[in-house]
Amino acid sequence: MKHELKMVITKLNLYNFRNHTNIEISFVKGLNVLVGPNGVGKTNIVEAIHMLGFASSFRTRDNAVIVQKDKNKTHIEATLSLPHKAEIEFDITAKTKVISVNGKTLRKTSELNKLFNLSTFVPEDVFFFDREPKNRRRFLDERISKESELYLLALINYEKLLKERNALLKNEIIDDRLEIVTTQLINEAEKIVTERHKYLKRIEVTLNKVMGQIASSPLNVALRYIPSLKPGKDFKENATRQFKELTNKERILQTTTLGPHRDDVAASLSGKDVKDHASQGQKRLIAIALKIAPYFMEVDYNKKPVVILDDVLSELDDLHQERLIDLLNTMNQTFVTTTRYENYAAAIFDLSNGEIKRRTF
Repeated sequence: MKHELKMVITKLNLYNFRNHTNIEISFVKGLNVLVGPNGVGKTNIVEAIHMLGFASSFRTRDNAVIVQKDKNKTHIEATLSLPHKAEIEFDITAKTKVISVNGKTLRKTSELNKLFNLSTFVPEDVFFFDREPKNRRRFLDERISKESELYLLALINYEKLLKERNALLKNEIIDDRLEIVTTQLINEAEKIVTERHKYLKRIEVTLNKVMGQIASSPLNVALRYIPSLKPGKDFKENATRQFKELTNKERILQTTTLGPHRDDVAASLSGKDVKDHASQGQKRLIAIALKIAPYFMEVDYNKKPVVILDDVLSELDDLHQERLIDLLNTMNQTFVTTTRYENYAAAIFDLSNGEIKRRTF
């Protein structure tokens, strides 16, 4: 059958992962719903799934928090259809993380980036446009890196050069090295800024299409990139001039004040800034649509991202819940966590007292 093979996770085993000592779950294509009261470990399961795509948790950077108390390490095993079969394993201790794919240890966690496409919504995303700019930059970097290895490489190079440039700014010895590193930094910055601009234009179109499907009334969202370096065909010349003008100030501050690491994204709704004028309900719908949009942007059917929506239904009224669920049921594979669920789904799993059982219809 056409389109039968898709990017999906079919099996997940967790050992000593947060509150899960030893569980095995078989997932299906379509909508998978994890149901249970707060504290039973629903979010822990989707946290583990998220790690398969990003090699890190969406809740913490501290490995020790993930490892079950009084245990030395946690182990994750997952079987994926990409559409070829792939086995991913994580061995995590408080200070180490070893990832292997089909028995081969990855040299760099970034290698996992191109393997499994994933997009995740968490409750805190309701404040996506209220929180610090680093959260919006991280979203852009994660999404564009999933599409472009060249972007990921530019990002890695930029971070290395930024670290080197900041070290040079702290050095009292003035030589040509700062100018050389600045030129290299600008070259990588241009690639990053250009791709971010392009991506925002593309996702804005899809974002509004998704909003049209889940919102009860029309909402028109506009996204705007806010760069610290002047964009355009004269980017390098303008950036070089901007850096020269700020050299003395940056030496005093001992840090690089311009570049993609300082940029931001803003959104407006019907011409008014989302941060200051949108209601909490509107912000929620925009955030949900923003995390679903990458699925519909991916043209390769077998590379469409798996979508995780953690605790997405609790603050939506019945109408918006129904519209969202209808949309999710059209997608390759999605995961939703909730305290109760009586709607249709491809598979519903009930969690309680450390057990997980698939509901029979």
